[in-house]
This record gives sequence, structure tokens and C-alpha cells, in this order.
Amino acid sequence: MKTIITTLAAGLLAVSFTVAANAAPNKQERKALAQQEASCKAQAEKKFSAIHFLKRRDFVNSCMGRSAQAKAVKSPASTTGSGASTLPVNPNGTAPQKDMNQPAPQPRR
Repeated sequence: MKTIITTLAAGLLAVSFTVAANAAPNKQERKALAQQEASCKAQAEKKFSAIHFLKRRDFVNSCMGRSAQAKAVKSPASTTGSGASTLPVNPNGTAPQKDMNQPAPQPRR
């Protein structure tokens, strides 16, 4: 029993060192993360006033993708092109147009 526990502890210790070594970003990644964080903080300053520091922090965390919710919302990268347009494209290559013959929807009350 003692040998099993010792072996298990040694294995966990070895795995913890390999995980920590892979987690450290290199200098270029740190610089890119710092630029992204500065951009997110600037957006948060524009969006929320100074008294809403908790909202600012949440905005920066979601912008950086640090929270579990933000990680779940992120979509995988598209391999089909730039993905600039979210509108579906018609077979003739044009964007769909609004049907002007239909009445406008009534405002909700």
C-alpha cells in the first residue's frame, strides 16, 4: 500500500512540473496579451464610469476570455475565409434584402 501511494505521489509531482512548464507564455505572447488587456481596459473605460469598477473588471475579464462564461461563448476559428459577414449569401452572390412588400412589425408594449 505504501509503495502505491509513493508511486502515485511521485507521478503527480512529475506531471505538475510539466504542466507548469507549458503554462508559461513566452515574451512575444506576454506582449500580445498586455496589448490586448490594454485595449480591453480602454474599451471598459469608455463603456463604464469610474464608479462601476466591478462592471469594468467583468468587462475586461470577458474581453480577455478569462471567465468560464466567456470561454464557453467563444466560437472556434473559421477556416472558410475572413468571416466578416454574418449574413447568409444568396446563390447569386448578393446579400439578402429586406422585403419591402411586407408590413413593418408592430412595436412591443
